Amino acid sequence: ESMQDFKRRLVVRLRALETTGHGVDHGAFVAKLGFGLPDVLATVALLSSLVASMVAFGTGTVYLWGQADDAQASYALEALADAMRDQVRGTGVQVITDERSHSGVHEIVVVGAYPRVTSRPRSSA
Repeated sequence: ESMQDFKRRLVVRLRALETTGHGVDHGAFVAKLGFGLPDVLATVALLSSLVASMVAFGTGTVYLWGQADDAQASYALEALADAMRDQVRGTGVQVITDERSHSGVHEIVVVGAYPRVTSRPRSSA
């Protein structure tokens, strides 16, 4: 599946949640080994839909995870997080970076899996 196809699928899923009064409470992007600065722009485009749905509800947390031994990915994820934090400042959405030393499956992965959904009223802001 291409990044564009995946983004379209994610947008459709997020819209379906919004029409039922639900929103994404938190989600994670797990960077593959070798993720670098050239990958950041494509990732921003993908995560923008997720973050926009959180901003609409006035709360949410985005986790950006990388491998502990991948310095390139850590640097790129921090750059991505800094840009995202600037955009969501004051909205109730947090962006958190974390390194994982294992390569197992993470418990919650919104990008590429199913989001955890909470039923909460939209903010009036």
